[in-house]
Amino acid sequence: MDIDYDSNCFINSGFLFTPISECSAIYTNDLSVIHGMQEKGYHVTGYYSVEKEINLKKLAQQNNLMYSGAEIHLNGKEKAITNGPDVSLYSGPYTVTYELKSGKDYSADDLLGTLRITAYDGDKQLNELKIYGKDFDNDGESKAELSLDSAGYRDVDFLAVAEPGSAFDIRRLTYRRTPEYDIHSLYNRKRKKYRDEYYSLTGEAIQTAEGYFACEYEYNEDGVITEIRHFDKFNQPIVTKKGYARIVRGLNNKNQITKESYYGADGQPIE
Repeated sequence: MDIDYDSNCFINSGFLFTPISECSAIYTNDLSVIHGMQEKGYHVTGYYSVEKEINLKKLAQQNNLMYSGAEIHLNGKEKAITNGPDVSLYSGPYTVTYELKSGKDYSADDLLGTLRITAYDGDKQLNELKIYGKDFDNDGESKAELSLDSAGYRDVDFLAVAEPGSAFDIRRLTYRRTPEYDIHSLYNRKRKKYRDEYYSLTGEAIQTAEGYFACEYEYNEDGVITEIRHFDKFNQPIVTKKGYARIVRGLNNKNQITKESYYGADGQPIE
């Protein structure tokens, strides 16, 4: 089993994910296992949470550049990263992080270069960031982050070009998934989702923009949702920004919604 390629299938099937080594992970939807792992300090997530690091030596070779063993040196357009690393990204939001080093003092407004993310061998540009002297601290270090939303892109390149007369080094290059929420979904024995819980990417329970931490679902015999309930971080009913805590749907024999009834946190109907 390959942690990089198999994880997407398991996570999309409703399993939570926890890496336990560089090559291995645990996939589970058993609450007792989830709670046990959390008690032991494991960070259980509903998305692939591993930060992937680009091999700078290989990236340098792809671009006929020298690799010092610690960084790739960029100098003008002649010594630039214009190809690679050709990664494949499953659908969803990502953040790419360049860790840079400059050995020279530049003015704050000096344009040093451009970081660019493309897909399909450069046919599709995903994001771009200009790097200025002001982006580096007193030690000549800078951390630049570029976000992108992948639609299952292939041949994704993380590029970097210095301006003529400018130079800087790439010391580390990584990418990771960065969804808005870490959603933990629980499933019943019929493989129907009965509860969603929302967490920050660092594992704290949070309320969504709609004003709830968790929601639960009820289904009819045909598997159509008939009821949705919302809860706060203490698992108490909570009124969302839509103005209700619980919604009950009436369906006809074609499973079309014919009526919706709304209830407050106290269980009383909302007119």
